[in-house]
Amino acid sequence: MRKRWGFNKNRKANTLHHALDAAIVAVSRPFRKRVSEYFTQRDKSFKQALKKMNIYFPQPWEGFVNELNVRLEQDPDQMKEALIKSDLYESDPDFRESVMPIFPSWMPKRSIKGQLHESTFRRNRGKTEEGFTQVVTKTKLENIRFDKNGDFSMYRKEFDMATYNAVKERYLEFEGNKEKAFEQPLYKPSKSIKNAPVIRSVKIVDKRNLYVSVKGEDMIADNASIARTDVYQDRETKKYYLIPVYVADVKQGNQPDRFIAAYKPYEKWPKKAENHSYLFSLYSNDLIYIELPKPKVTKRESIEWKSGYFYFKGVDTATGSISISKNDSKFSDRIGVQSLVNFSKYNITPIGDLQKVQKETAYGV
Repeated sequence: MRKRWGFNKNRKANTLHHALDAAIVAVSRPFRKRVSEYFTQRDKSFKQALKKMNIYFPQPWEGFVNELNVRLEQDPDQMKEALIKSDLYESDPDFRESVMPIFPSWMPKRSIKGQLHESTFRRNRGKTEEGFTQVVTKTKLENIRFDKNGDFSMYRKEFDMATYNAVKERYLEFEGNKEKAFEQPLYKPSKSIKNAPVIRSVKIVDKRNLYVSVKGEDMIADNASIARTDVYQDRETKKYYLIPVYVADVKQGNQPDRFIAAYKPYEKWPKKAENHSYLFSLYSNDLIYIELPKPKVTKRESIEWKSGYFYFKGVDTATGSISISKNDSKFSDRIGVQSLVNFSKYNITPIGDLQKVQKETAYGV
């Protein structure tokens, strides 16, 4: 029926195809007899003959297809204009004025599942000058992070400059295109090419901030995933702060008490104090309302926005920014939260009403 009425199902465009399917399913049962009669006539007559007789695939009511197209419009102003142009709901102007775009609802992921930490163990190499924990990771050439000069943080490179220079020169030779640079084998400089070993990976010095200690303090493993993000507000400055809570914290009964500070080691993150009020906790796909101090433009879609309803997707513990997706899936973005004008959490009722979360009890309290 969707195809007969001219509706295309584009899953990638947005999530409105679920609402479209629901509407079609809802109207299909009551008038299935008319559909059956249409196909019976179609089998008896040629398609062109039916058109000449002005007999087309039936609609549940006159103007159904046009009405459904209008109701799928996500811009409130354009929807109101389309309603008026199509003479829809003329007999009930109050209802027409109250009609709003469809609000897609996503199910929050609030179950605490998964492993405590990643399966790869790394040796703790002590602290960096900034205070991060230093680790060494065996990394494939195509996954190395080079700077603009082609340099990279190879472990103990002073003892193997031949390998370091070979990798760097190959990277620069292909002007920073790692995929092409290391598509062909790279051999370590040697007097005899026949005996030269192939360089497939090197040990890279990396740093970690939040991790799980295993086998004492000598070995560490990356945290698996963030279970939830707790949101606080400073009662004096009105700034917002975030505390990431990992699966390991939940299962081990830990209560993290430090706010994310961008590009700083965990020990330098500010601690929660009496002037900080707990607001709510966020899980993936929780609905939030955000208002920025000034408009911004998204990088990918080049859409300007300042406020709106979004679904929370996650938090970056390195920068303190959160990932969000517009409720109608038109665009995604990443933003910092400290200086937001409005940062609120909402629940969606089974009938689609939005309810602002006024008071939420902190976990462990």
